[in-house]
Amino acid sequence: MMSAPLRTRISKEAAEQKLLQTYKLAQVRTELNIEEVSVLERADSLLHLRARVSRTKSRILDGSGPVGDRLEVDIVERVVPRSIDKPDGLELADFSVRAANNKSSVNGERNAAGLPESGNAP
Repeated sequence: MMSAPLRTRISKEAAEQKLLQTYKLAQVRTELNIEEVSVLERADSLLHLRARVSRTKSRILDGSGPVGDRLEVDIVERVVPRSIDKPDGLELADFSVRAANNKSSVNGERNAAGLPESGNAP
């Protein structure tokens, strides 16, 4: 579960970008596979984790045109008292996502947004 400031920030960004409406119109299905999770740093009240995730996007109706990529997600979790809302005793404090490998294992070279890589990029 997210901390209140992070939830507010993510909600604001999603509303400004009309993320939900755009995703519905795109008719895209996204599958995520968590390949690895590592603990990078541990303090009394915080954990810094890194997850390697593979992502496959395809058309929602028939699953055609799959495009895959890999992401690395840095996650900061805060240790909080266990509750019904946070049964694991963790609260997501912050995260960042970046492309781990722009080469698709499914269908040609793609960038993190799933668009074809341009051969003339600097």
